[in-house]
Amino acid sequence: MVEKNNISPLKDFGLRYQPSQSDNPAIMYLDMLRNLQTRYDALQHENSALLSDINRRDAQIELLQRNLDEALQRVTQLNTALEMERAKNISLSKTPFSRPTNTSNDANEIPQRLNNLKKYKPLDKETIDRLLNDSKHYPVVCDKALHYWQLLCNEGFVDQRLRLAPQTGITVAARIACCFQTVVDPNIHWSFFERHWKKQHLQSNLCRSSYRDEKKYPTINRIFGRAENAPFLSKSALID
Repeated sequence: MVEKNNISPLKDFGLRYQPSQSDNPAIMYLDMLRNLQTRYDALQHENSALLSDINRRDAQIELLQRNLDEALQRVTQLNTALEMERAKNISLSKTPFSRPTNTSNDANEIPQRLNNLKKYKPLDKETIDRLLNDSKHYPVVCDKALHYWQLLCNEGFVDQRLRLAPQTGITVAARIACCFQTVVDPNIHWSFFERHWKKQHLQSNLCRSSYRDEKKYPTINRIFGRAENAPFLSKSALID
């Protein structure tokens, strides 16, 4: 009997100081993981919102860039049409017995100018950059030269890589090369055109005339701002 009375208080004491579940390390660890998971989910949600905003802004930037490119292309087209009109007016003013311009026909010329805009084809940037790095032939793509290349491309004499179009005859090609030397820069060599166009003895065709090409000679002169009936003389002949 005495033994029972001695043991009972010890058991009560042990129950009184038994650790609670909240003090269990495993439970505390699980609570910490839950808190971290909640925080991670919140950060993931914020990140998704930020990515959506970035994608929306990227789409806006792409749209603005596309609008800007279209506007720049339009400006280039208008400048090209303006330069062609100036070259045409200059050639007409230099042509003997040319008829005076009739301003009343300006309205009729508007559709033709719009057609000129449709012909615009941007020159190949890779070709131009490659030639700019060529210490021997870079004058052929200087700013002034590029203007005439663009007009020639618009009229279908060359393509966007500055190569001869199939319908451009050898005598026309010789006159184009001649004008680049006499109008743009005398440092432009015949060898460039012969190599780039794969045409041998190009200069010897300058004094030749082709019945099929004759109607194109005035157009070449007009593109380079010369009188339509101006003769095509090599730079050596001009020096002499």
